[in-house]
Amino acid sequence: MRRLAWLPLLATAALASGCGLSLQNAAGISGAEGPVYRVTAEFTDAAGLPVGGMVQIGQATVGRVAEIRTEDYRAIVELDIQSDVELPANTRARLELTSALGEEFVVLEPPPRRDGPTLAQRPAIPLERTSRGPDVESTLAVVGTLLNGSGIDQVRTIVSEANTALGGRAGKVRGLLAELDTVLGSLDARSGELVSAIDSMHALSGQLAANRPTLERALTEIEPALRALLAERERFTALLGNVNSLGTAAQGLLDETGSAFTGQLARLRPVLDNLASLQGRLGPTLTSLQNFTVLLREATPGDYLMLDGTLEVPLTIAEILNPDFGGASQPVVGDLTALLEGGAR
Repeated sequence: MRRLAWLPLLATAALASGCGLSLQNAAGISGAEGPVYRVTAEFTDAAGLPVGGMVQIGQATVGRVAEIRTEDYRAIVELDIQSDVELPANTRARLELTSALGEEFVVLEPPPRRDGPTLAQRPAIPLERTSRGPDVESTLAVVGTLLNGSGIDQVRTIVSEANTALGGRAGKVRGLLAELDTVLGSLDARSGELVSAIDSMHALSGQLAANRPTLERALTEIEPALRALLAERERFTALLGNVNSLGTAAQGLLDETGSAFTGQLARLRPVLDNLASLQGRLGPTLTSLQNFTVLLREATPGDYLMLDGTLEVPLTIAEILNPDFGGASQPVVGDLTALLEGGAR
């Protein structure tokens, strides 16, 4: 008889445990205590959130979940917040778990600055300001993906191949690392120059970007010229061949007449020096010659010119015709420059 008396008690305990009765649900039946104001929050999913669940700010409970419904594939959660809790209108809401196997509750996250309208004045938290914390199902799914198909086998293959490639080459790899360290040290020592070069390239690219229309126009306008040059490509090739032949011939000529050419240049030097000495007088002389030409044209309106003058020759005709006649004396030549500078009289 005693065993039969325990059966109703065991059945009641099993039924209570199957219904998942908790203190949180029990407290949620009567809602939040005292005066409250209603806030509507939108979530993408609130399947694990019970009616009567806690609403917390940090570790403090400030309200309860009053109602949950769905609209347009979204979860609409009505929250009763204690009226003495003032929250900004841009407060955020997040769903969290009390424990790994516990129930969900709502966490309110007010912003650092609490100015402007309050949540009681604008009692709505839209979907863009709500989120959902990690739950057990999502965590287990991520772990399963990591263990089954995330590429750990590929990582093991890479490590094995790296060990095979480096096997017996530790010394070379060590030397390579030392050289790499030296190179990196050199680059670090010249970091200022590298930064300056990068800045210069940045400035150049900026100028090119600013002058892009000009460059595009230049490339467009140069296309006909390039086509003309391409059309004359064969002639340019022949010209280069002729220039090559000319260079070969000129080199041969210089090889054969190099000494004679050098002598001619040496004899030409005094002439060039004398011409250089006339630098200050050549201009006036040419001007006088031009004036003489104009005056001569005015003095000879016809086809001939009658002159009356005396030519004084201090030497004999024989000495003029033969400079070697009569010894070492040389004929006296008049100063043509003085005559031209003096003008026509």
